[in-house]
Formats: sequence, C-alpha cells, structure tokens
Amino acid sequence: MSEVPTNITDKKWLYSKNIHKALSTRIEKKKFHTSLGDGSKWLIFLSNKYIDNFWSKIKDATEDGRLGPLSKVSTAQSRKKGYLVVVYIEDGENEQDKDRVKEEIKKLGIKKIIYKGNSNKKKKTQPHLTTKQYQMNKSDFKCPHCQSKSFIRNGRLPSGKFKYKCKECKRYFSSIIKISNKNSYLSNMERV
Repeated sequence: MSEVPTNITDKKWLYSKNIHKALSTRIEKKKFHTSLGDGSKWLIFLSNKYIDNFWSKIKDATEDGRLGPLSKVSTAQSRKKGYLVVVYIEDGENEQDKDRVKEEIKKLGIKKIIYKGNSNKKKKTQPHLTTKQYQMNKSDFKCPHCQSKSFIRNGRLPSGKFKYKCKECKRYFSSIIKISNKNSYLSNMERV
C-alpha cells in the first residue's frame, strides 16, 4: 500500500512524478526554476477528512501523465489546519496545458483549486531595491501622516507597490519604485 499523508510524520512532503517525463527527476534535485519551466502550479487545499482519498487519485493521475510533471502533498508533520496539494505544470503561459490540467483535476472530484503562476516573473518585470539600496534611500523620505523618517518595509500591495509602516504613528503608506540612471530610489509617497 502506498504512503498516505495523514500517517507520515517523518517528512514534510510526499511526491508523485510523471513516469513519462525525464523532467521530473531533475525537479527532485531542487532545481525547480530551471527544470520545471516557469514553476507554475495548481494549489488544492483539503481537510483531514478528504486528503488521503484525493491524494491517491492525484498521485495516480500524475504518474499516468494526465497531470503535470510533478505533484506533492503536505504530510501530518507539516499540517496546521489542513493539507496542501501542489500540481506543477510545465508552462504557465500555455493556456491549453493549464486548462487541461485544471479539467483533469476537476474530473478527480476536486471543485476548488487555485492557480499560482511563476513568482520569478514578477521579479523580472517589477524593479526592486536591494536591502542596502533601501536603507540608503529611505532616509530621504518621510511618513505622509506624521513626517517621521522612521518606518519599515511591510510587504507589497496587489498593485506591486511596497507597503511601509511608520514606527511613530503606526500607520501604513505605500510608495512607487522608479529606476533612473541605474540608481533605485523611493518616490511618490502615498497614504494607504
């Protein structure tokens, strides 16, 4: 009998690979971005009640070549509220392949799935500051609420702008990053 996620406590993930694709062996060596195309994937969140049954179906479909090159599931060791199943696809820009994998997952009886594209794509299209550049340049700007120069970067907004939190007034604000003459700098402080 194959391993089931609810009984595994000695490792965080169980893997299933497409036996028809040589690509999958390279994936297991942690070379996701170079060997897995663009790293796009379908995410499936399942409860303890359903995970073992659906993992068995996803594992079989992956090994038969009906899904992408690799699937993985979180185990009881890494479980917090539920389980995560990740089904990788080779090319997220290939809409036909993306939709094909989605339909195959739905045929297995899973209704709610989430697509996550390549995270590296954002890094290429959205310029960002290194930590050193950020520390050098943030002193030139003030919190739009209290004029304090003491603030910390606190993630990104969906628009791609950085989000900052003022250490003095505890309010949030955002900025737009611009590249000019090969020097990065913060500009256009806006309230959030």
